[in-house]
Amino acid sequence: MSGFMLTENLLLGVSSAATSIEGGALQTSWAAWRRHGQFDGDDGTVGAGHRDHWGEDIFLMRRMGIQTYRFGLEWARIEPQEGIFDEDAFTHYRAEIRSMKDAGIRPLLTFQRFTNPLWFERLGGFERAENLDFFLRFVRRSVEALGDLVSEYITFDSPNLYARCAYFDGFWSPGVRNASRMYTVLTNLASCHVRAYESIHKARRAMGFDDTKVSIAVHMHAYRPLVRGNPLHRALSAAAEFAAQGAFLQAALLGRSIPPLKYDPFLRPGIYCDFHAVNYGGRTTVAAAQREAERETYTDEMGQDIAPLCLIRCCRTLYDLAQLPIYVTECGVCSSEDPLRAHFIYEHLRRICECELPIERFYYRSFCDGAECLAGNSARYGLVHIDFETMARSIKPSGDFYSEIIRARGVSEELYARFCAAPAAVQESF
Repeated sequence: MSGFMLTENLLLGVSSAATSIEGGALQTSWAAWRRHGQFDGDDGTVGAGHRDHWGEDIFLMRRMGIQTYRFGLEWARIEPQEGIFDEDAFTHYRAEIRSMKDAGIRPLLTFQRFTNPLWFERLGGFERAENLDFFLRFVRRSVEALGDLVSEYITFDSPNLYARCAYFDGFWSPGVRNASRMYTVLTNLASCHVRAYESIHKARRAMGFDDTKVSIAVHMHAYRPLVRGNPLHRALSAAAEFAAQGAFLQAALLGRSIPPLKYDPFLRPGIYCDFHAVNYGGRTTVAAAQREAERETYTDEMGQDIAPLCLIRCCRTLYDLAQLPIYVTECGVCSSEDPLRAHFIYEHLRRICECELPIERFYYRSFCDGAECLAGNSARYGLVHIDFETMARSIKPSGDFYSEIIRARGVSEELYARFCAAPAAVQESF
């Protein structure tokens, strides 16, 4: 182990998703999917109770020294019926944002992560190009309501993961298994991002602001061939990476419509991000067509193959597309063993601080435990423990470790020894 200091411009934050933590019996695609038996656990009506405990949560963030918070709006809460906007929802989000800013926490606002209002889903969601105007209207109204408080935005959070799980694997609503329909959705999401990027800038310029920053957080894996010397493995690995993320990056960030994505008139060459945003999903080893190799390193409780160096590889892929600042907008581990979480944070931050790339933000996923996709509240990612019976909050030792890193601007030998006693086998696999 060796200590390290954080780079000068690196801010440490946390992320969360509205559907995961807010709770509430909302008419969303996720809630309907869960209620129809598509997963075992919290149907999202409980979450982490953040809607009722947001003041306490921001107090804990302030206590931890969190510098920036990536959070999401719940579209179904703001527009519960098509064309009907709930001004009380905007009032609530304004109060929450003001509170975090008063605590010295910089907001990074996300508009969509995996879930849609049920009325939008029933109209065909993002599979129908004519529906994109509904999302763009929601974005515009949100910026008009909150744009004086927020300067940084994420249009879509892991849109390529959403398209794959909902329209190819069929795991998520609407449960489709069709590659062509998946790429239709990906094309529409890229087009919608380009239009939203321009709309957000335009709306804030009209409000008198010139500090707007907008991006899209793409779910990224580092793909590698099982046998580097095998031309077939190398070719399949490269093809898998391009199909899963490469083509979408070209479209959303640079406006280039490249097959397997489809033609769209709004995709025209340009740069449609002010910073790169990477949601890091670990490493995928490809052995043959349609098959992944057996994992040979440590995986977390959700099966994510942990490989800290590969985070830097993903960041370099983005930087090669456009030389912009990089935000690691999501990087976390699902584990009931908290020393592993602390070790995970240490290893990824160390790699970031050793590299030459302009990585300016690191958002640990997530601030607190919540309802995680199909796993419900059994998947523990948070730095803050949630007792789902009482909604009591308590900072985990890994949260204290993260707080100490922020305070000290680095990790010392003593700090590592106090918090990161992960098993030797785990340390070696990292």
